[in-house]
Amino acid sequence: MEIWAILAIIGATAQSLRTVCQKILVPRTGELGASFSRFIYGIAFAWLWTFAVCIQTNSSLPHMNALFILSVASGGMLQIAFTILLIMMFKHRNYAIGIALSKTEILQTAILEAIIIGYTASISLIMAILIGLVGIALVSYQKIEFANGGRRHLFFSSSHLLGIGSGSALALANICYFKATLLLGGDVLVLDASFTAAIAISFQTIILGTYLLLKEPAQLKLCLENWRIGIFIGITAAISSAAWFIAFAMFHLGAVRAVGQIELVISILFSWLFLKEKITIFEVAGIAILGISIILVLLYV
Repeated sequence: MEIWAILAIIGATAQSLRTVCQKILVPRTGELGASFSRFIYGIAFAWLWTFAVCIQTNSSLPHMNALFILSVASGGMLQIAFTILLIMMFKHRNYAIGIALSKTEILQTAILEAIIIGYTASISLIMAILIGLVGIALVSYQKIEFANGGRRHLFFSSSHLLGIGSGSALALANICYFKATLLLGGDVLVLDASFTAAIAISFQTIILGTYLLLKEPAQLKLCLENWRIGIFIGITAAISSAAWFIAFAMFHLGAVRAVGQIELVISILFSWLFLKEKITIFEVAGIAILGISIILVLLYV
C-alpha cells in the first residue's frame, strides 16, 4: 500500500477518535467549548511534532510569506466552521450519521480540486468516489416524523444540510491547506506539512479562543475544566492533522480523502460499541459499499 494511503487511514482513525470524544464532551461544555477543545489541547502537540521533525531532519522552520498566511488563515476559518457545523449536526442525528454527511466533502474536494488547482481525476477514480457517495446516502437514510403525525422516508432532510455544509467547509479548507503547503516550497515535505498544520491550529486557537473569552466565557471555562478528555482530543487532533497534511502534500486531494472514507466505517463501530447507538440495515449496506469504494480508489489512483 502507498505511504500516502497509510497516512490517510491513520488520519481517519485519529480523527474518528477525536470526534467521538468531542461528541461526548458536548453535554459538558456546549458546542463551541467542544469545538475549541481540538485546538487548545492540540496546539502543544502540533508544535512538538514540528520541532521534532526539525531536529530529526536538521532543518530550520520554513519561511512564511503573505500568500501562505492568507491561505492558512482561510483554511483555519473554514475548518472552524466545519467543526462547529458537524457538532451541531450531532444534536439532530447520531454520531455515525453526522460523520457520514460530512463525508460529502470527498466529492466536493474532487470538484474544487479540478476547478481551483486544475487536477482532473480519472473516470475510474470518479466512479469509485461516486460509489462511496451511494454508501453515504444509504447511511443517511432515515424516517422523519413531523409535528402533525405524518411520516416521510428521506435520504437527506433539512437538518442534514448542517452535515453537508460541514463537508463544503472542509473541502475548501483542504484546498487552502494544500496550497499553503506548496507555497512553502521547502526541501523536506514532512516539515512543510507539519509546519502548516501547526500554524493553522495556532491561528484557530487564537480566533476561537478570543471569541469564547469575549462572548462565551462559561463554555471556555468548562472546556478548560474538562482537561482530561481534552488532552486526548488534542493528541488525536494533532496526529490526524499531521497525517492528513503530509498525505495531501504527497498525492491528489480527492484520492486521499476518498481513502479517508474509512473514517465512516470506524465511526459506525464507535457509534455501536461505545455510544450504544442503533445501526440499521441501510447503514450496514452503506458500510459495505463504502468499503468497496475504498478498495477501488486504492486500485485506480
